[in-house]
Amino acid sequence: MYEDWDTYLIRINYELALKPGLPPLTWFEVGVDFASDTAGSASVVDALPRTASSPRVATSYVLNHYLAWVPTDFASSAVAHLPDTTDVINVFGIGHSAIRWQHSSPSGGVTQGARSARAVLAVPKGRVKQRVKFPARYAVPSARALDYRPTQQPVSFTLALSAPRQSRAAAEPPTSAGPAERPWGSPPYVFHLLRARRRHAQGERSASESVISASGYRP
Repeated sequence: MYEDWDTYLIRINYELALKPGLPPLTWFEVGVDFASDTAGSASVVDALPRTASSPRVATSYVLNHYLAWVPTDFASSAVAHLPDTTDVINVFGIGHSAIRWQHSSPSGGVTQGARSARAVLAVPKGRVKQRVKFPARYAVPSARALDYRPTQQPVSFTLALSAPRQSRAAAEPPTSAGPAERPWGSPPYVFHLLRARRRHAQGERSASESVISASGYRP
C-alpha cells in the first residue's frame, strides 16, 4: 500500500501556559506543517486526537495494517494512550502535509496544561530530512479582546529521518516452522528518535513548548 513511501510515527507534545492574572483563552490552536521544498510532498495518513465535540474518556489505540488509528481495550499492546479531556477538539488536515488541532471550551476558557498528539507521516522513500514548521494561534474572550493582540512566531526546524532497521523476522534465518508473524497491533519498530525542543512565546501572554519525536513504523 505504501511501497513508494517511508512511514513514521510522530509524537507532538505541546503545552498551554498563561501568566497569572491573564484572562483564559476561548480557544487555541497548534499545527505541524510538513511541507517541503523538494519534490514529493509528505502526507499525514492519520492522527490523534480526532475531532471531539464533547468530553472524551481516556482511550488506547493501535495502528492497523492501513496505518489508521483504532481504539483497543488491550492497553499493554497499544501504540498510543490519550488521557481524558474536557476540550472540544477540531482537527484539520488529515490526508495533507499540514495538520492542526484546535482546542476550545464552551465556558470558562481552555484549561492550561500539557497535551500530546500523534501523527502517522508518509514521506517519499529514501528521504533523510523533513522540514517542519510549528505555528500556534489563540483567542481571548471578546470582552477583553481589545486589550490583547494575538500574535505568533512560527518555529521552523529540520527533522532528521533514517531508514527503517531490518525487522527481526527478516534478519534471522527462518526456522522449519517459518518466521512468526508480527502480532496485530503490536508496537512499531523504533529506529530513530529525535527530540526537537522549541520555545514559542506569544507576546507577553502565553508560551508553548513543543517536543516532536519520530519513530519508524513497518506494518
